[in-house]
Amino acid sequence: YVIVSAAGLSVPTLRAEGWIFDMGGSSEPWYKFYSFFSWQNTSLRALWVTLPTQFALLFFNILHPPLNVPALAVSLNEDVNTNKELVAHGYSNLFAGILGVVPNYLVYVNTLLFYRVGGTTRTSGVLLAAATFGLLIVGTAPIGYIPIMLVGALILVLGIDLVKEALWDTRTRVSRSEYLTIVSIMVCMSLWDFVIGVLFGIVVCCFFFVVQNSRRKSIRAMFSGQSAMSAVRRPSAHRDYIRELAKETIVLRLQGTVHHPPSHPKSQLTCLLIGFLFFGTITQVEE
Repeated sequence: YVIVSAAGLSVPTLRAEGWIFDMGGSSEPWYKFYSFFSWQNTSLRALWVTLPTQFALLFFNILHPPLNVPALAVSLNEDVNTNKELVAHGYSNLFAGILGVVPNYLVYVNTLLFYRVGGTTRTSGVLLAAATFGLLIVGTAPIGYIPIMLVGALILVLGIDLVKEALWDTRTRVSRSEYLTIVSIMVCMSLWDFVIGVLFGIVVCCFFFVVQNSRRKSIRAMFSGQSAMSAVRRPSAHRDYIRELAKETIVLRLQGTVHHPPSHPKSQLTCLLIGFLFFGTITQVEE
């Protein structure tokens, strides 16, 4: 603006030539949209037709914290409670729905920028909320004086920083399959869409999870029933029966947490399943 003043350039000319934002003019107050709320004019059919979009928004909003909060924690090198963030998102969106405003979710880039310029305290959060409320009252007029090149440079710097963080900094910290997942998600988001990239990333991660965990040996130990006799006190006839049955019993100890099935004295094959087992690791056990 020093250059604009020295050159004698007019703001309308700069706005017309695309140097600063053209936000248009509006004399309506910020609470004008509340006057459009009317139960008499609400179409239930319109709500029914847009239900898939609402569910997509809901799913996307639930998906955001588990994706962005851990990524933000890694970028900031801080321990973040994902459960606390999920609860906060739930409350904020509940109040947003009651007040009839847009949904709320954590924007990774904006939050990262806010933290890096010093917004790490509760006071800074309160100041940000006050400034946002001030913009709500004032309107979009101040944005009409921001140079477009400034916003473009900010987006470019953030983009370069995020690409460096995702591709360069992780090359020695993750496995080859995880790095391939990062690259493929980035390519997918660049060529198509952010949502498609997220869904593609979930599918690829599930695939690599199956491949990696199917190589694990799920059987920790295997022994016969004779070496693992029941410690429950029973009549002698029952003990003799179990002693004979123990020759036909095999006990498999698998990876994970202990889950004791109910005892059944007449079963021909008893397996004590300890584990996280799924179709990728159960083949070993079946064999």
